[in-house]
Amino acid sequence: QTCALPICSKRSWRRAEASRDFQERNALWMQSNARNPATIETRYRGLLIVWLAILASVGVFFALTLFLPRQAQAENASLVWILCAVGTFVAVISFVPKQQMLRQAEAQQQPRLVTTGYIIAFALSETAGVLGMMLYMLTPGWAYLLMFFVSALFMFLHFPRRQHLAAASFRNQ
Repeated sequence: QTCALPICSKRSWRRAEASRDFQERNALWMQSNARNPATIETRYRGLLIVWLAILASVGVFFALTLFLPRQAQAENASLVWILCAVGTFVAVISFVPKQQMLRQAEAQQQPRLVTTGYIIAFALSETAGVLGMMLYMLTPGWAYLLMFFVSALFMFLHFPRRQHLAAASFRNQ
């Protein structure tokens, strides 16, 4: 291997080889550790904490509507319909990436993909709550309550399940 650039020295080749060896050892350790039941429980507890935190953020948004004064705005029906439609659509769509990630996690036996899929679903479900907060601030109607309900409903529908982590951690024979 030859290289005309000054950054291509024998020393940098050795570092690259050492880095590759470390990455391979780390990957092997992570695969063996992923099948450990204690690791599954730790991942599940982490998912529960994230789920509860995002659900609590929707609750905080709702609580803010009880204490923050509304700005006097004229009724804008098209804005209400657009924000409600977008919030509901995003919440419904939240199942698609989660299911794709769960299938991929089981096929590749990678529990971290389960965590990623759930977090994406949580974030998409929370979007309806954020749009509900926008509706509260921008319009005088009660449509914001619908968005908070949609957000909380979809968060409960995405409650983390231990079986998804187990399926991605153990090869079923």
